[in-house]
Amino acid sequence: MATHRLTLRRRPATTSLVVAGVTAAAALGCAVAVGAAAPAAAADWLDAATATAQSMPTYPSTYANRGIRVGPGVNPPTGSWIAPAVFVGDGTARPVFTGPLAVKPSPQGFGVMTPTVTGTAKTVFGGYTATAALALAPPRTDAYTLTRRDSLSADLTYSAAGATVGVLTLAQGWAYAQYVAATDQDVRLIPPSGAGSPTAVPGGYRIGPSLLLVTPGTLSGSSLHLGRGQAAWVAGVAPGATPGDLATLARGATTLRGGTTGYAVSGGRAITTYALDTGSVPTVFAAMPAQSDVSGSRLVAAYPSINGPMPAVTGTTFTTSTPAYDVPVDLDLSTLSAADRSTLTGLVSADTARVATIDATDSYYAGKQLTRAVQVYRLARQLGLASAAASLKAAVVAKLDQWFDPDGCAARSTSCFGYDRVLKGVVGEQPSYGSDTEFNDHHFHYGYLLYAAGAMALDDPALTSRWRTMADTVAADIAAPRATATTVARRHFDDYAGHGWASGVAPFADGNNQESSSEATNAWVGVTLWGRASGNPDLATQGQWMFSREAASAVAYWLKPAPVAGFTSPMASLVWGGKKDYATWFSGEPSAIVGIQVLPAAPAQLAYLRSVGPAQLDVLADSALGAGISGKPLVDWSVALTSLGDRARAQAAYAQLTDGDIDNGNTRSYLYAVLHTSGTLPAPTGSTSSTTTSSPTTSSP
Repeated sequence: MATHRLTLRRRPATTSLVVAGVTAAAALGCAVAVGAAAPAAAADWLDAATATAQSMPTYPSTYANRGIRVGPGVNPPTGSWIAPAVFVGDGTARPVFTGPLAVKPSPQGFGVMTPTVTGTAKTVFGGYTATAALALAPPRTDAYTLTRRDSLSADLTYSAAGATVGVLTLAQGWAYAQYVAATDQDVRLIPPSGAGSPTAVPGGYRIGPSLLLVTPGTLSGSSLHLGRGQAAWVAGVAPGATPGDLATLARGATTLRGGTTGYAVSGGRAITTYALDTGSVPTVFAAMPAQSDVSGSRLVAAYPSINGPMPAVTGTTFTTSTPAYDVPVDLDLSTLSAADRSTLTGLVSADTARVATIDATDSYYAGKQLTRAVQVYRLARQLGLASAAASLKAAVVAKLDQWFDPDGCAARSTSCFGYDRVLKGVVGEQPSYGSDTEFNDHHFHYGYLLYAAGAMALDDPALTSRWRTMADTVAADIAAPRATATTVARRHFDDYAGHGWASGVAPFADGNNQESSSEATNAWVGVTLWGRASGNPDLATQGQWMFSREAASAVAYWLKPAPVAGFTSPMASLVWGGKKDYATWFSGEPSAIVGIQVLPAAPAQLAYLRSVGPAQLDVLADSALGAGISGKPLVDWSVALTSLGDRARAQAAYAQLTDGDIDNGNTRSYLYAVLHTSGTLPAPTGSTSSTTTSSPTTSSP
């Protein structure tokens, strides 16, 4: 394998990635129930994982920017939408994106705006613009901290000389930014450029074309007087909003105390319900573009976003669903012709010795090598190649024995995990791509390990007890159903957005971001397989729900995005809170832009990748393969995607691939199998759960 593949995903040290979804109590870890339907064992595994993390060898934190703006008992929210506002020890104020709003907190106050979406050939812009924002400056504030966080909302508490002045509450999907005064005070307002003075309208004040201020306070010129406990809400006004929409926005400005997410996998659907705690007062919620079936009374106007129009509805709970993708572990080789089966047998035999050498020492490339070996192992089993299967199993088990040894880092410096007590999470040693310094990409790295463990343990239950202690701890790091003392909840999955964020501390003006949608979906495949193998149906259901949501988002926002005027690229490969790019961190080649959305092409991923449809698959194939194949980064994964729409074209491209064109997470044998089979085997009987599981409600640590 060409050694240059080892640097394909290298990113600048100051611009790396990681993910998080958020759920849970005040982002630290309070003992909160997982849901009425969850058995006690579901909590037990997470409690055990927490205890394991606390007893693991300490990873000496390499996080350089110690300016983490969190209050007591709140874990640092790495990988989340709110991260840009929290990891600001360098003194740089950065905006966050709630969906309908872009908000930029600073120690002296905050700005609120409704993004405007524009496009160029390779970028869709929808970021924060200071001149378009309404700025609110509470008196004499000099600091803020994150004091509460749950699956949808967050509180930033403002203070002056250590005394609380007020609390800014933001929530994903919520049409408002809420500020509640802790004392009698005068808040200075700075309107958007050219907006003029606020104009009184029924229920509030119109500020420019895209904002509405609602408050019981007294507005006098540029000063808003709030009594203790009084609030001000800044609502986004969507283009084309009707007088009825404005009246609904004014009525929906009500005190928000928090939010929760509930989910289920049932009837072939992955169902998500968002609940906003407003004391039963209906409010306005904007769903993500892929959630067009969201429940609630619909407003006329939709909010603009980089991913398409966001439908706005009223209510207190909002339900949406996507197809529930199954999680098979094998390709269906029954469709192979005798000649193809013979060719595949030879390729598996040729690949076995090479992939049985698992020598990468960092958590990313070791995971890729393990998954590659498992894919060939699964083929060897199906083809009856007992010797090859035994060799590969021995190699995978030996390496996972190292990674899943809780005390491994006490004895060696690689192929083990330590616990970072600053950023609150496990770190694979050796780290890569900022997985330690910024807590980037944990789901990418650990998803491969969990995939390998789950795929192996499904056939050998003895491996479950052998790996359970550390595998559960790794699963908790990226997919804990609730926050604990040692991790945030669903660190690498955003319940509202329906996809992951890849940057840990997100030091960017455009919010958090994610590049490899396929490595994100693979993470949740890994969580699902490990949940099934370890007899944890609640974890398996959560994993399948996350996988299904992320898969739908990958299609809607990355692979087949909504059209935006001026954006002429065939897809997006970097999706941010406030923009999206036709680019990658590591290469400008179209084959890389396409391929990074495909690896490792696990059997479970093929169904959603195929759902992109023949026409768009042809467009992506033209982009990735049209200018030649040899020497192009990740071109083999682009060939795999092409096969889902045009198998003959993909097979012709396969014949042109040199050994150096095969990525270090792929093999000729597995790629050949994808190109010559028509589907995947169904999941093991009884392995798909339909149990409803709700995320915990907010509580104090």
